[in-house]
Amino acid sequence: MLYVVNLLIPSCFLITVDLFSFLLPPQSVDRSSFKMTLILGYTVFLLITNDLLPVTGETTPLINVFFSVSLALMVASLLETVFITNIQFSSSNYSAVPHWLSVLVLQYLARVVCIPPKQPDPITVSISASVRGKSMIHNM
Repeated sequence: MLYVVNLLIPSCFLITVDLFSFLLPPQSVDRSSFKMTLILGYTVFLLITNDLLPVTGETTPLINVFFSVSLALMVASLLETVFITNIQFSSSNYSAVPHWLSVLVLQYLARVVCIPPKQPDPITVSISASVRGKSMIHNM
């Protein structure tokens, strides 16, 4: 119970906060700073917990594997945020997406991840029956 309260719950809280950081707007630089602060906090947490864990001989404890995988996922999350920010701010420097790639992603891969294809909006045309200031009835 000591390990659950002192090690697993704080680690799960930090990972959950990292997941919810994706709700921050990607155009702000604060998102990257927030994620870096989380990684720094998690690293300090790991240094503190290193004293709580017993020293083992030849095998690696499962909780150390969990902490390592969690840290790796947080770093991958930061790299993904940097990649998205780079694409967003330098999108004017890149050329347009090729048609084949657009079709592949938006039609075929969308079906694989169960996203329905977007239907084109119907075009509505209305024709006015009267002309302002003129009568539609002609005298013969």
